[in-house]
Amino acid sequence: MACGCNKIKKDTSNSEPPRRTGPLDQCLFCAQKHADEALVAMNEFMYRTENRSFVHGSLRAVVNHTFKTWPGIATKAREAALLWQEARFDESQSKLEAVILDIDAALLSENPEIQERIKDAEDAKKEQGNESNERTS
Repeated sequence: MACGCNKIKKDTSNSEPPRRTGPLDQCLFCAQKHADEALVAMNEFMYRTENRSFVHGSLRAVVNHTFKTWPGIATKAREAALLWQEARFDESQSKLEAVILDIDAALLSENPEIQERIKDAEDAKKEQGNESNERTS
């Protein structure tokens, strides 16, 4: 399913309607979605054929969304997919966790406003916790 990130990032000065994100479009948001899906499936389902296929397909989708612009991420995702195919599940998961960290670092580097929003949300949570502690004291 396309994420619609092209709609979100659409230049409002352009009169062209936004198009759906394609499977080979270079997009960290799409890569993150597929990597997260793979990790969830690795941890929540058994190693039956349909689940192994889903995880493998999700890892390959990460490769497709990163191979031109972020080749280091694509290489690690490909390695995770190959390990998964070989039923080296723990190694594959470790590699995927590294991919997720790399995607997150690239996303935050290219979108500093996301880091600012995270910090603001964390500060607000801390403030809520302090207020709650003051009321119970």
